Amino acid sequence: SQIIERGATEDPRALSLYLASRGENTEQAVQLAQQELTNRGDVFTHDALAWALAVAGRTTEAQIHAKQALAEGTVDARLLLHAGIIAALNNDFTLAKRRLQQASVIQQMLLPSERKQLDAFRLRIGLPAQL
Repeated sequence: SQIIERGATEDPRALSLYLASRGENTEQAVQLAQQELTNRGDVFTHDALAWALAVAGRTTEAQIHAKQALAEGTVDARLLLHAGIIAALNNDFTLAKRRLQQASVIQQMLLPSERKQLDAFRLRIGLPAQL
């Protein structure tokens, strides 16, 4: 599709997030985010790489990048959501609860599909769903 062709050259990070969020071409999502890390080594690129790695089943590596995505203290619902899900996938439920609670407070920043994920993971780790 045009999104994939243009995204790979114009915005690899956005394309990586798009693919990972859809669970499509996860290895390509990882490669795009890794490439982008050399150009834009910011918290959002670490988040994109963490998310792509998590969706590709590489949750231990994902946790490292999720930590780096939050290292500067950026308050962003998507960064917190991804970090919380990745912590849950790594069975770090204390951290998962903290991150998902933080994401819940500012969930208006999330897309409807991400809010559904937030609710699903809150339930999965024993937190009540949001209203």
